This record gives sequence, C-alpha cells and structure tokens, in this order.
Amino acid sequence: MVWLAAATVVINGFFPAAWILLTSLKTETELLKVPITVWPEDASLANYETAFTAQPILRFMWNSLVVATLSTVLCVLVGALAA
Repeated sequence: MVWLAAATVVINGFFPAAWILLTSLKTETELLKVPITVWPEDASLANYETAFTAQPILRFMWNSLVVATLSTVLCVLVGALAA
C-alpha cells in the first residue's frame, strides 16, 4: 500500500510537468487539433523563442529572484530574532 501511495503521488506530481513540456513543443495548430494528441507531431522550439523575445522574460526572472531572495533573508532575520 505504501508503494502504491508513493506511486500515486509521483504520478500526480510528474504528469502535469510532462504535459506542460510536451505542450510547449507543439505548434499552435497542433494545440487546437481535435482529438488532442499527447506527443508533438512536429516538435518546435519556436514557442520558447517567442517567449524570450516578445517580453523581457529575463528581466521578469531577475525581479522574481531579487524578491524571493530579499523575502527569504527578511524571514530568516525575523525568525532568528524571534527565537
């Protein structure tokens, strides 16, 4: 039972990440295709190129890193002083 529960947790955690990765490699027409396909017929990295060129995503990632770092430092500092 423990192994079954562990397998269920792993599958529930892994499936969405795998689905997102496989979907990101599909073209727009393939995304709208009925019935839905799991594997991309013609894998393409064009979606990643668009993501990195249409918006300043590297700037967004930097901002997220700064906010996460500062909030972590602040939480550790407050927690240490409260202890």
